[in-house]
Amino acid sequence: MTLGEEKASWMRAVKLAARAGVCAAAICAGMDGAYAQSADQTGDQADDRGDEEADAFVLETIMVTATRRVQRLQDIPLSVTAFDEATLERLGVNTFEDFAQRTPSLLFSNDGGPSNQTLSIRGVGVLSGGQAGAGSASTVAVYFDETPVIAPFSRNASIQPPVFDLNRVEVIRGPSGTLFGASSMGGTIRYIQNKPDTREFAAKFLAEVNTVEGGGTGYGVNAMVNIPLIQDQLAARIVVSQREDAGFIDRLPETFFQDPDVERTEENVNSIETTSVRLALRWTPTENLTVSPTFYYQDITANSSGTADVVAGDFLQVRPGDEPQSAEDKYANLLIEYDFGFADLVSSTTYLDRHVQRTDEAGAFLSSVLSLPLPVLVANTNEDNQNFVDSPNEVFVQEIRLQSNDEAPLQWLAGAFYFNQDGGEQQSLPAESLGVFLKGLGAIPAAAPDFLFDEDTRTNEERFALFGELSYTFWDQLELSVGLRWTDVRRETFSQTDGFLFGADLTDISENFKDEITPRFYAAWTPDDDHLIYASASRGFRVGREQTPITDGPCVPSLIELGIDPNSSGRVDGDSLWNYELGSKSSLFGNRLTANVAAYYIDWQNIQQTVNLSCGSGFVTNAGSATIKGAELELSGRPTENLEFNLALSYNDAETNSEGQFDIPGQEPGDPLPEVPKWVVSAGAQYSYDITESARGYVRGDVTWRNEVFQDFARTDLFRRPDFYLGSVRLGVEFEDFDASFFIDNIFDEYIVFSIDSTGQSTRPGRPRTFGVRVSSRF
Repeated sequence: MTLGEEKASWMRAVKLAARAGVCAAAICAGMDGAYAQSADQTGDQADDRGDEEADAFVLETIMVTATRRVQRLQDIPLSVTAFDEATLERLGVNTFEDFAQRTPSLLFSNDGGPSNQTLSIRGVGVLSGGQAGAGSASTVAVYFDETPVIAPFSRNASIQPPVFDLNRVEVIRGPSGTLFGASSMGGTIRYIQNKPDTREFAAKFLAEVNTVEGGGTGYGVNAMVNIPLIQDQLAARIVVSQREDAGFIDRLPETFFQDPDVERTEENVNSIETTSVRLALRWTPTENLTVSPTFYYQDITANSSGTADVVAGDFLQVRPGDEPQSAEDKYANLLIEYDFGFADLVSSTTYLDRHVQRTDEAGAFLSSVLSLPLPVLVANTNEDNQNFVDSPNEVFVQEIRLQSNDEAPLQWLAGAFYFNQDGGEQQSLPAESLGVFLKGLGAIPAAAPDFLFDEDTRTNEERFALFGELSYTFWDQLELSVGLRWTDVRRETFSQTDGFLFGADLTDISENFKDEITPRFYAAWTPDDDHLIYASASRGFRVGREQTPITDGPCVPSLIELGIDPNSSGRVDGDSLWNYELGSKSSLFGNRLTANVAAYYIDWQNIQQTVNLSCGSGFVTNAGSATIKGAELELSGRPTENLEFNLALSYNDAETNSEGQFDIPGQEPGDPLPEVPKWVVSAGAQYSYDITESARGYVRGDVTWRNEVFQDFARTDLFRRPDFYLGSVRLGVEFEDFDASFFIDNIFDEYIVFSIDSTGQSTRPGRPRTFGVRVSSRF
């Protein structure tokens, strides 16, 4: 991007933020007057009716457990965005992507597979270079209640549940490894589910039908029932969801390269079907003891990938057949809580079985490796020549902690954590008819194996951690805290490779042992109940990884080009960072406006980065160090009983400040870090009005703008993801127990690119403009 383009982009963000700020200022001015009037009404002469009106349009108080304690969101010295159940329903959120667009500094990309997001917070993410399934472990932890559900050594192992019957979603920004150890170097996302209610029966239902412009029709059906089995002692909660996301990618046959006007062989090939069931029990045999088992099952299947080929055009792909994708999750958790009076004991035991399977078209990849034109390869490829990936994972997690539960100045927490994972990944690309064709061309040796490549990697990882946090509040205003986590990691990896692309049959066994300490310090000052100012410093780390050494085959010259010894190409060192943060939280105008601001400086060392080799394959290495200077702003306001608004803004200036372990193409000190947009702005407003005494209408609009990003250090147009606006509108009517709405998502019909593959020849586009109807009811 040129200096002029960067200036234009910066001005665009400033103008959008300025307009939002002017609107907010105008609204706040109105709020000031309304609050002054309300203050007069609630003085000595205020009557009960005036008090009720004054309280009618304050913001809802959101309670969170981001510190492992129940606290008001505005009272915790952390950068946290929380969406409670009412907010999720008001926004029409169905999936992770829906709320991620509204969260400062939370970004994602997707290579087209189900439940296959790559997450980053504040620019700290998996720099995968567009490699599907490649890259190092995730830098963002994903939790179900008390349990991590993302595997440390696989970025594809995170459950993405339907956002139905959730009590709230919490997004913690910045390293949170002291309390949430697994993969939380950049931050943590927590899905907090509603618990069974032992007091009364309840049920709710949510259904949606939508149609994608130029695509197919989708639907969603969700139901929940809560049944007290023994009054005040035992209850069950059952949640069932069935959803089909409409496809919008059409497939062209291989003859497209000879006849660009050829008819499409199949439309809307990238539809995704999700089925999930959750059963939760809650048993309170005594006043102090609560036992809560939870069972969860989810199955996601996609007919084909959601990628589009650049050569074919928007929302089009050239394939010989389907590329089926699936992710199956089985989750069981036992949560035991005991109140000792002076402290709470919490034990969480979890078993997770996750199985991901994926089929990828290999034409673009082989085009790079073999230096053959893509049309030639695709014309000689059939469904037997696709890359098949099978990734099973089993995880066992045990955490136990004891924490104070009184209101004393001294607060403490201590715990232990154990994690064990068995899993891996098998990839195979059979030669079949394609191999015969390539041997005939002389592109591969006549004696090459039946597989172009075959790779089987198995990993066992154990983590044991001890953690604790201690805080003391002086004069009821100044809180000082220190937290510490010691983690011991032991990993064993077995890999076996074969095929022409690896050159020979190769078996590698490696072990990795490492222990790390992740501290967190903060000071928080609360001059009154409505203001909080805090400063913090926290450390995060990510364990290194092993990868299959490339000692033979067509990719060896690519390694030598970078100065990499092929015999030592199997080891990647871990990386770490320090996050220094200063922030404030304010509740203004009688809690009609909240304003949260944070500024931070991140020092990231020894970054794990995937490099796209000239042979077309990906290779993970350590890409030197970087600094990220950023700021975040969140505003939420309710100036009148009828009007609500929100604004979220994030700025990240991420630059490398040293070269990597090897000569990565395009990387120079001072260059921007890949995949980190400088600006992200989102805003929304809702106006509600009375239709009748029992019916209330509402109109809501939301918009998000994100700066352009590049997936490579060289910032080439081939790997450029343009900036975009994403807007939505909702019109609805609500009764006491029923809600119906009409919505339009992506109202500007922007062509959004969420990821680009390692060859630059395929992209994963976002959903076009979508129209839908949504109804919900409670019983």
